[in-house]
Amino acid sequence: FIVINFSGDPHPLSMDGGKAVLTLICWFVALLSSAMFVISTWYEKLSFQILPNGIRKVNLFGAKEYHFDQMAEMSPAVWRPPAWFRKLSWMMIMFSLGLAAPMILGAQSKAPMVKVRCKDGRILSIMVKHLIGWEKLEQALLDGGVNYKVLQNEKEKSE
Repeated sequence: FIVINFSGDPHPLSMDGGKAVLTLICWFVALLSSAMFVISTWYEKLSFQILPNGIRKVNLFGAKEYHFDQMAEMSPAVWRPPAWFRKLSWMMIMFSLGLAAPMILGAQSKAPMVKVRCKDGRILSIMVKHLIGWEKLEQALLDGGVNYKVLQNEKEKSE
């Protein structure tokens, strides 16, 4: 990932003549490529386990337990990409019109989710669109005594 010049200084770590810029661009692309592996591993390891007294959320970096007696309520919500991603999408379209369709679709995507609010302030977010076995998890929450809050308006759904 070090751009070398075959004329002039033959040392590969020499950064004369603009080689530093090309080297940094190559390292940036490599960093973005490796981020895809981290994200895919994150989702591959994500799981929810139903315990007798609660739920365990397992991901790439560890596990967290949420006990039923600590859960206050669960309510439906809508997941949207973060604002920085939406802004970045529009900036990327300026550089390549070929990216327009996938970036617009990605920036405008929404997914149904359930937020479980705990008494200690923690929030357990569960994306339910592609979660296999969501019905079992929902039934475990209801059997555990977690109240299901029905939202009245669109503003509450996006919170």
